[in-house]
Amino acid sequence: FNIPIIDDTIAEVAETFALRVTNKPKWIYGPDLNKTDVWTRYVTPATLTGVGSIVMTADNAFELYVNGVQVGSGSNWGSPYTAIADFNGNDVVAIKVTNWGGPGSLIGRITIGGVVIGTSAFWKITETAPTGTSWKTDPSFNDSAWSYATEYGDYGVSPWGSSAAVIVQNLGSTFSSASNYTVTINPNDNPPSVTGTQTQSFASDLTVQPFHSVIASVTKEVTISDIDIPVENVTVTVTPSSLTSGTLSNLGTGTLTNGVYTVSGTQSAVTTALRGLVFTPSSAAKAAGVVTTTFTIFADDGATHTTTNTATQVTSVNLPPVASNPSLYLRTANPTFSITYTDPNGMDAASITTANITAWVGTTQLTIASVVYNPASSTTGTATYTISPPVGGWSSINGKKIDIRLVANQVKDSFGLVMAPVPSVSGGLPLAQILVDTVAPTAAITALPYINIASQAADYVITIQFADAVPAGGLASGMNTATIPSTLVFSETGGSRTVTANRTALVGLLATYKITKPAGSWTTFDGATLSVALPGTYADLAGNTGAAGS
Repeated sequence: FNIPIIDDTIAEVAETFALRVTNKPKWIYGPDLNKTDVWTRYVTPATLTGVGSIVMTADNAFELYVNGVQVGSGSNWGSPYTAIADFNGNDVVAIKVTNWGGPGSLIGRITIGGVVIGTSAFWKITETAPTGTSWKTDPSFNDSAWSYATEYGDYGVSPWGSSAAVIVQNLGSTFSSASNYTVTINPNDNPPSVTGTQTQSFASDLTVQPFHSVIASVTKEVTISDIDIPVENVTVTVTPSSLTSGTLSNLGTGTLTNGVYTVSGTQSAVTTALRGLVFTPSSAAKAAGVVTTTFTIFADDGATHTTTNTATQVTSVNLPPVASNPSLYLRTANPTFSITYTDPNGMDAASITTANITAWVGTTQLTIASVVYNPASSTTGTATYTISPPVGGWSSINGKKIDIRLVANQVKDSFGLVMAPVPSVSGGLPLAQILVDTVAPTAAITALPYINIASQAADYVITIQFADAVPAGGLASGMNTATIPSTLVFSETGGSRTVTANRTALVGLLATYKITKPAGSWTTFDGATLSVALPGTYADLAGNTGAAGS
C-alpha cells in the first residue's frame, strides 16, 4: 500500500502519516483534566480537499466548527457525532469542550480523501477563552501562546473505557499491523529565526557586545531558534558591514576568518556564542569620529531554508578632548595656570598653543605669553599657560576676575577631533574665572599674658588672629590654614633661653597657643623679656605670604 506524496511541513507530514497508519485517535485535553472549558483547533494540510467527515465526542459536551461555521455539537460522550463538510485545504477545525465534573476529554477523527487525521498532541489547545472568532476561522491565527494538547491514551483507556461502540466502529484500526507501508515526503523545512537584535551606541575607546546588552536594567539578547522537529543544528555566520571598522573577539566555539565569524552547533550553543561576542572599534573607526557597523547574521539549518538578518548595529563615537577648569587663584608676578586635557585616544600636543586660550578682564584682553604641555602626547596631559601682567602691573587689577575662555575648534585629539563647540561669546567659550589677589595675609597677637613669677602657673595662653585682606571688589582669595604654624618658639631678649608654645585650637582664623612652664620654675626668667618671631610662611590661597613679625 503506497500512501500518496504529501508536500507540506514536516510536522504535518509526520502527523498525517502516523494517523493514517495507526488510525487511532487519542483522548486529548489540556494539562488540567478537571478544567471546566478548553478550546482546541487544528488546521488541515493544504493538499487535503474535497468532501470529508468528522466523527467526534467529548466528556461532557462540545461545539464543533469548520472555518467558523458550527457543523455539530454533542453532550453524550458515549454517542459520537458525525458531521459532513467541504474541505478546501488549510481548513480550521475548532472545538469548544465543556466539562461538567471529573476528568474532561475529547476524541475524534477527520477523514478527507481517505486520509485520517485523529485527535493527537499535534492539536493546539488553550484553557483561556479566546477573544473574537479568528481562532476558529483564520488558519494563520497566532496560537503561539496556546500549548500542544496533552494525550491521555487510546480509545478504551480509563476512565472512558469502551462504552462508546460507535467510537470502536468509526475510529478503530482498519489496517493490519503486519502490512508494509511506503511513504514519500517532499520536505518543506521551516527556516531558523533570529530575534532580539538591537542597536547600540558607545564610546570608541570602549568595547561592546553587539548581541547582548543591559541598558537601564533591561537585558536584550539575540536568540537563534528553529521550530522544526526533530531539532536541527544551525550554522551561523556574522559579517560586519566594514572589515576595517573593528574586530570581533571572545569567539567561544566559533572561528574568525577574514573578519567573518562562523559558529555551528545546537541552537542553544550558537545563541550562547553569539551573545558572548565582543566588538572592538579600530583606529580607523575612531579617526572617523562616528562609525556605524551593521552585522549581517546568516543562519542555516542545513536543510532547505536560511535566514538573513541585518538588524544589529553598533555605533562607535569618538569622544572629543575634555578640558578641566584651571586653578582659581593667581600669584602676583607673571602668573601661570594649568588646564588638564583628557582624551581616550590621546591628545594632539601640537594643537595646544597660546591661541587655544584667551584671558580677559572685562573687555580688556590680556596676553598669554607661553604654554607648555606635559607630557607631549598621552591620553591625559597638563598644559601650563603663563599670562603677562597688564599695563600698571597686577596690583592695578587686584580683586578683579580674569575670564579664561577656550577658543573653539583649536585643541584636537590624535585623530583630529576638536573639543570645543562654536563659542557663545566673543573671544571664546567661558572656561573659568581667576581671581587676581596681590594682598598678603596678616597676623596680630590679640592676647599676650603677663607671667606672674609668684604664682608659678603651669602654663599661659596666647592668641593670634590671622586674616586675609579683602581685595577691592570684595573677592577674598581665602587663607591657606595649612600654613598657620602649629608651634611658636619664644626667645629670651639678650639671652639664649627659649620657651615653646604649642597650638591647642584653631577657630576660624583665631589660633590659640599654650606656653608651657619651663623645667624647674618661672623664677629663673624673673625680669626676662620673651618674644616670638611669627614665621613668614603663612599664606593665602593665592600664594601671597604674610610678613614676619613679633
